[in-house]
Amino acid sequence: MQGLLALHLSALLAAVESQKQCLDNPLHGVQNSPSLLQTSRLQDVQVDMAALHRVRDHCLTQYIDKVNSASSGFTLDSMKQIIRSQDRVAKQSERKLVLCAGQGTTATVGVAFALEALHLHGYHWTHEVATANENVLKGELPAYVQSIWDMLQSGEENCRAALAEYDFTTLPSDVDYVSDTPFPETFLVFYQQFPQAKVILSTRPAAEWVQKRRAHSGTPAPVLNPCGAGSIGNYSDQQLEIFFDAYNELVRCVVPQENLLEIDAISKTIDMPEEFLQFLSNYSLPSPAEQLIYNAEKWLNDVKELIKKRLVR
Repeated sequence: MQGLLALHLSALLAAVESQKQCLDNPLHGVQNSPSLLQTSRLQDVQVDMAALHRVRDHCLTQYIDKVNSASSGFTLDSMKQIIRSQDRVAKQSERKLVLCAGQGTTATVGVAFALEALHLHGYHWTHEVATANENVLKGELPAYVQSIWDMLQSGEENCRAALAEYDFTTLPSDVDYVSDTPFPETFLVFYQQFPQAKVILSTRPAAEWVQKRRAHSGTPAPVLNPCGAGSIGNYSDQQLEIFFDAYNELVRCVVPQENLLEIDAISKTIDMPEEFLQFLSNYSLPSPAEQLIYNAEKWLNDVKELIKKRLVR
């Protein structure tokens, strides 16, 4: 990319906090494996898969304990079995993409707008901002997303069995990022199959998130692999806060800090920092994305035009 992009998103992303890293992330400083290196639109950050699995297992144990501490009646004791099954049968892709891991109602639409402004194309439920959705004009989910959603809705036992063997690497090649449900719910198994992914974790204070998320009463509870968990309406505010914080801590723990960007685009009122641009700075951005150096109003108009052109062709 030529020069430094100065993209301002204050119209949609009230602002972005500078990158917050998990200081005790056990992956920091791990020797990386050269076998995973490949040319990509993203900067190569190599991952030692054996080390990743060790870290993941440690983080997962902590996560399960925290979720079970909510005394909600829902437990994740089967989660390790699902992960072990994935270790045996799952494919792993060296493909680089952006995994937006933030739970819904954490400015995830704004993050999708930002990625689309950089001429990246992806999925965000049925939202029209996400230009990789082949069914957006019909107001329907992409076929890839629909299949995952159907799996999560297939009943507790069927869901667990299917999730243990699900091949997420069938993601279409024209998809640069994934965002919103069902990707936070399947974060760990998805990330296990795309260990080179850049991860954007959008957050906000837990109590505030719960109050805002209550407006979406039919959405899944914010837990990994929510087979049989039901919707957020089944849980108290305190339980949802525990789930929400435990999930965010898991993402921070699992993802190497070089591949993680955490943003609080709702609570903060500062301009977007250079860290966000640098995080994706090694994309080979197609022209005229390199000229997107506008104020928020003009930027938003350009994004709308970009979306319109993508949808009508």
